[in-house]
Amino acid sequence: MEPNIPALVAAQLRRDGVDCTPHDPVYGTPLGEIVDGSWGWSWLEGAVAAGHVPHIEGVMLAVRGIHAMSMEELRRSDAAGADGDILGWCHQVEQPAALIFDRPATSVALEIDESRGVAAIAALRCARDGNALAALHCAVVAAPAATDGRDGAVAG
Repeated sequence: MEPNIPALVAAQLRRDGVDCTPHDPVYGTPLGEIVDGSWGWSWLEGAVAAGHVPHIEGVMLAVRGIHAMSMEELRRSDAAGADGDILGWCHQVEQPAALIFDRPATSVALEIDESRGVAAIAALRCARDGNALAALHCAVVAAPAATDGRDGAVAG
């Protein structure tokens, strides 16, 4: 499969990419060589650096998959009482929300509120256990739910 974006565009994307490194494949590297497993989780960045970009439907599907995985991991971390993991998954839940085009905004907002609620509960657990620094960090993650201008009501 030949690259489907010009070399100049791939070079600009490589400069702008947060995960791109000088070790990424060079422009024109066949896609099969990139997704064979040797690039690990960075295969998509490598593919773009080499000039291969997926259709938007593939990107949207991947973003929805990342969001669903993050919500599941958040719930697992909460069930296990893994407060440090909860913080990381809360951040992950919010990152792709702006890219999920086919879901109602209220659904995404409710899931973000759920992640912040879990962080608030983690803050209480940390405070109870005497870990003030972790409690403060959890509270900061949970705080936007109270300060983002939403009153908890679902529009409709």
